[in-house]
Amino acid sequence: MRKFLLIIVLTTVTTILSAQEQKKYYLGGSFSYGISNYSSNRFSFSEEKEYTGSDYYSISLDYAYKTSPKTDFFIGLSATVHRLNTKSSTHPISGDSNSSEYYEPFGIFSVPLGVKYHFGKYLYAKGGASLNYHPYNGYTWGIGGLAGLGAEYTWRSGLSLSISPQVQFNMLGLGSTESTNSNVDENLTQIGVNIGIGYRF
Repeated sequence: MRKFLLIIVLTTVTTILSAQEQKKYYLGGSFSYGISNYSSNRFSFSEEKEYTGSDYYSISLDYAYKTSPKTDFFIGLSATVHRLNTKSSTHPISGDSNSSEYYEPFGIFSVPLGVKYHFGKYLYAKGGASLNYHPYNGYTWGIGGLAGLGAEYTWRSGLSLSISPQVQFNMLGLGSTESTNSNVDENLTQIGVNIGIGYRF
């Protein structure tokens, strides 16, 4: 009888572990919020605009494939809105100059891809690159890099919850739509927290 119960227990544990190992795919979404680090000046015939980064928020669709027990390859689709503190100064020919300050949005559409490495029981590190499209302020497209450390918990049902402080560096000036002072050295860095929820299957 004891041997029979032991066989049942071992079979159940093996089945559960096997089921967990077969959860190779992840599909979910995430939300990020943080600060934007950006600075740029734009000049025209009678106007000067000074941009400085304020904050950002983004939403993403995420897909991952488990390539080994500790490693995931991920790819996604992300939309990010940065709030830029804008100071505009006009210098008309009449000589009566004036200035104003307001927030101006700057959008980035990204396709991030990279690797997530799990260590310990719930922790992971991730890093990768992104292809960005941002048709604003004279830019068109660029590339970026991202890195983060986080924690992830997955229930037996496959529901997964994660939180991760992360940083993303975006090079903006690789393409331009108009003649501006932009160049490949212009970049925008976002530092914030990412919260994700998804399903492993």
